[in-house]
Amino acid sequence: MKTAHILFLFTLTFLIISCSKDSEFIEAEQDQNFQLEIPASELSNSIDENSSNRFGLQAPPLESYMQVTAYITAKTLMYDGDQSAAQNQFTTALGSGNVVNVSDLIGKSADGTAFKTSFVQHLTSYFDGTGPCESCPGGEEEEPPLTGNGRFAQLTEVLVANFIDYVTEDNCVELFVPNPLNYSLGQITSVAHPMTTSTWNKGYERYDIAIEGLISKQVNVVNQLYVNHNNNMIIARPFTTTSPASCAYTDYSHIDFTQFLNN
Repeated sequence: MKTAHILFLFTLTFLIISCSKDSEFIEAEQDQNFQLEIPASELSNSIDENSSNRFGLQAPPLESYMQVTAYITAKTLMYDGDQSAAQNQFTTALGSGNVVNVSDLIGKSADGTAFKTSFVQHLTSYFDGTGPCESCPGGEEEEPPLTGNGRFAQLTEVLVANFIDYVTEDNCVELFVPNPLNYSLGQITSVAHPMTTSTWNKGYERYDIAIEGLISKQVNVVNQLYVNHNNNMIIARPFTTTSPASCAYTDYSHIDFTQFLNN
């Protein structure tokens, strides 16, 4: 009887130890698999023809980048150290129309121009938080957040370069100016296409002097009525083309980008 009891205890102990080791092995294997999955989905940051690879496996929302593009454009036109140079370049790019391709302003062909130089300075400040430029008035800024950025620790120069490439090479973005700009008004409102069929979006109003402590503030609703009562508007929106293929925007074929705030 004692022998049978001892054998039972020995067998039970062996089973417990075996199960414990199996459990540890399964957990270790799961942990190993988990660790193997993380670098593939989170640490890849190679750059190739796929635009999303500038930022990881998933491209950031275009609306967010267009919002910042319009916002920095307004800041460039208002607070350039030599405002007339950037303003004149913007006016020349518009020509007799009311649309300018963003790549003409800040793409590779625009290197060294007054507008791009100032735009890059303001975009750099946006990323590294260095504060207002020398010619900017004092005051707090309400500014658009940049969604989909910051997944990787990068130098500001890399962030700026990736941003510009994303809106000038990976995508096709233009700035629509519904009314002739009058810089003497001391105010410009920037807004981006919402990438939906919505007829409004939030925007950002910028001033040449601080108003109630702010030199820029968020406008919760920018719609056609707002546009009709505000002369200075800059609207960032995509335009469709077959080259590059990423600008076909087939997922948005039901949207006419040109109709947003253009009635």
